[in-house]
Amino acid sequence: MRLGFLFGFIVIMWALIILGAFILVRIVAPIQLATGDIASSALKAAIGVSMAVAWVWILVLLKNAYVRRRLTAKG
Repeated sequence: MRLGFLFGFIVIMWALIILGAFILVRIVAPIQLATGDIASSALKAAIGVSMAVAWVWILVLLKNAYVRRRLTAKG
């Protein structure tokens, strides 16, 4: 199938979205630090931003592999 890699990209993208939501809701949200609400919120925000950066980095790597594969297949 010619679109198999593209379908794989879409499946991985959705898996990352669902996994990220699960991690944020079930693991990160209940975190409470003894130092206060502001510190807890800052930690949660840092975790959320770092996860978003990691997810985008993974998707960029997959996109680059897809584009590289498409360019070498045609050329």
